[in-house]
Amino acid sequence: MKKIGSLLFFLSLFVCSVQAQDLLVYESESKLVWADFKGEPPKFDSAGARISTTIQMKAGKVNIWTGSTTYSAWGIMFPRHSWVKKEYKDDYTLNHEQLHFDISELVAKRLKIFINQQKVNSGKKVATEIFNRY
Repeated sequence: MKKIGSLLFFLSLFVCSVQAQDLLVYESESKLVWADFKGEPPKFDSAGARISTTIQMKAGKVNIWTGSTTYSAWGIMFPRHSWVKKEYKDDYTLNHEQLHFDISELVAKRLKIFINQQKVNSGKKVATEIFNRY
């Protein structure tokens, strides 16, 4: 039984590390490079490049006196769903795609400020509704 528990533990670590490689968390001191774009361009897409981004939010501390939860949020890029055509690998296009990623982070920061000002203490439903509005 102990061996099965150890095996499951290491398997979960492996799955987490594979999932972590499939996304890039926004860092203000790091800018995108073309190597971050690992997807294949679709044959019939007229765009020169595309970045796939989203925001993620996580519940953190819960105030034991008020029940309100503190949230964090951040921008995410999906490298395997982001791509560039060879003829568009230039600084202008990379800066344009970086701007999309910057906007994702800006929305995440605004979400974090807004939701924490609401002092959400009624659970997941209210937090999910606020997240979906953003």
